[in-house]
Amino acid sequence: MRRVRFDPSELAGEDAAWWESWERRASNGLTELKRQRAAGEEVKFNGGIWKQLKEWLFEHVFEKRCAYCDGKSAGQSFPRGEHWRPKGGVADEDGGAHPGYWWLAYEWTNLLPSCERCNSKKSTQFPIAATRTFEPEEDETLEALDQREQPLLLHPLRGSDPGEHLTFDEFGGIFERDESRRGAETIRVLGLDRDDLEDERREAQKAAVALVDKVAAEACLGNKTFAEAAGDQLEGTPFVDAIKVAVARRLDEHRERFEQGIGEPPPA
Repeated sequence: MRRVRFDPSELAGEDAAWWESWERRASNGLTELKRQRAAGEEVKFNGGIWKQLKEWLFEHVFEKRCAYCDGKSAGQSFPRGEHWRPKGGVADEDGGAHPGYWWLAYEWTNLLPSCERCNSKKSTQFPIAATRTFEPEEDETLEALDQREQPLLLHPLRGSDPGEHLTFDEFGGIFERDESRRGAETIRVLGLDRDDLEDERREAQKAAVALVDKVAAEACLGNKTFAEAAGDQLEGTPFVDAIKVAVARRLDEHRERFEQGIGEPPPA
């Protein structure tokens, strides 16, 4: 998982118009859910609302990558419309029954495009460190809800930067940073340490290290700076945080050559 920056208020033109249209649809959907609850009816969600959004976020915000594991699209396994706080029931670790956060079913920050593997692993899990909320409080902000519940599952768009809680080794492995409980729970809930995902990260690291070798050689032989030789080749790369670890270690191996006066040394 990586931090993703996105602010709908910065959209313009057709994107802004699309977003406004979707928000109206989401608002009407929430009004209907509240009516059903007030009337004592069974809550019936409109899956088309979040399907529409998750496809847009997948394309325009997450660069066609899973919001959780950061893996690229693979065939028909992407994307799933994943509710960070489960909408229709929570697998409570204490064994208690929870109806789900139905009032957040159409909240855009609660809807994330997820790969099939992360979506299946997470299911209805949502571990917290404090007090579980069962019904919405009037006009309560998401920040206030988070403060009361203290979620242990990291979020790519808001809250703590995942990089503060997760770290990687050069073999594709993922670990909690500095014994972070949130990091450990996020890995467990999403299965971010699964073998196939570790293999994918390791292969991505190898490819990045090979690229660094090539760029370093070009910088030395062509009397270029590392920045000039590297350009923007690593931008948009899946598993970029894991790659940074492998790249940083390989850069240390090249540092001595740069310090001989050919090119400038890369930052520590």
